[in-house]
Amino acid sequence: MSITKGLYEKRANLKWQMENAMKEYVDKNVDIPDEKMSEFNKWNAEFDKLTEQIKTLEAADAKLASITESIGKGKETVSKAERDIQEMKDFEDCVRFGFKNLSQERQAEIRANQFYVAGGSKGGYTIPTLVGDKIAAAQKYVGGMVEPGLCRWFNSSTGATINFAKVDDTAQNAYVIAEKTAQTTSSVDMTFTQATLTFYKITSGLVKVGSELLQDSAFDFAGWLTEMLFKRMYRGLNYYFTRGTGNAMPYGLEAISYKGEDAAIRTLARSDIVNLLYSVNKAYQTNGAFMFNNVVCRDLRLLYITNTDFPLWQIAMKDGEPDKLEGKPFYINDDCRSPHPTYRSVFFGDFQQYYIGECQPMKIIRVDELYADTDEVGFVVHGRWAANLVAADYPIKHIRHVKT
Repeated sequence: MSITKGLYEKRANLKWQMENAMKEYVDKNVDIPDEKMSEFNKWNAEFDKLTEQIKTLEAADAKLASITESIGKGKETVSKAERDIQEMKDFEDCVRFGFKNLSQERQAEIRANQFYVAGGSKGGYTIPTLVGDKIAAAQKYVGGMVEPGLCRWFNSSTGATINFAKVDDTAQNAYVIAEKTAQTTSSVDMTFTQATLTFYKITSGLVKVGSELLQDSAFDFAGWLTEMLFKRMYRGLNYYFTRGTGNAMPYGLEAISYKGEDAAIRTLARSDIVNLLYSVNKAYQTNGAFMFNNVVCRDLRLLYITNTDFPLWQIAMKDGEPDKLEGKPFYINDDCRSPHPTYRSVFFGDFQQYYIGECQPMKIIRVDELYADTDEVGFVVHGRWAANLVAADYPIKHIRHVKT
């Protein structure tokens, strides 16, 4: 029995004893003698003393529990930090030395941590979650369609083709009917279509690394390799998400956007930008953004509103806020085309309606034997992605250059 519980029981017994002793005088309706009152005072003092002892012990128990919890959290944090370090060490060893070249003990340890993914006679190494910051940095570096947060990304565990239902009901409105009118009215049923997302295997292409670099333990080889390959990978993804035709490749921005404005063959005017913006349904203007390449960006910055010195370009008035074009954010995508006959140079709309599916896990393959004659090792990243517009009412439109 705990000390606190014993004190509670002792106090309860004392209270019961005081109540029984008091009851005798209350039932007879007589005064309590002085000598008995003195005994009652001693019991009352003892009761107060027990109460204070209980409070002290309970406060100590609470403090001890808090300290124990903090220690537990500290151990958990340390343990996670240690696991993170070990995970990166496993990844570094796999890409630097090759899984099959590690000792049997190290191989068993890595397999137990479910880190290694077999890839036939070659080694495939899943990308640790700790390099997520490098992935985000690579996406930010490339920008455009792979800009973090611009389009809607999702993960698929199987890579099977996905069909999203889509419907354009913007032409239909609610309307008034008289009382007791039959439920069958002249309303038009919704027509559903599907947006198909098919996954395609995409590769960074092979990179050859000399054995001297692999043997340099002072060099963060795994960090350098992943950063370089991720940038290469996302440059390729951005190209397909921009120019992909949907034929044996993902649907890109050029293929899924709709004409919002025709412009001169090789130039842009402010009217083209404004007409494009207002060609998009109001529902998609609110979160809308522009996208164009760096050449178009330069040309737009030179445009001014007619008869004024006020530019279309609004420079941000606060630190951390982006510049805007006609009050809307913009993204630079160098896979977009420059003004040229029949080309589409400027896009505007809600890019959250463009879905990008990623089939995990993305992995690095190490190729040992193929380049042994030159004492080099090959590395390549493979992954599977799908992309398409999941909307039926043209949330993204473009400027096409066709006017003479």
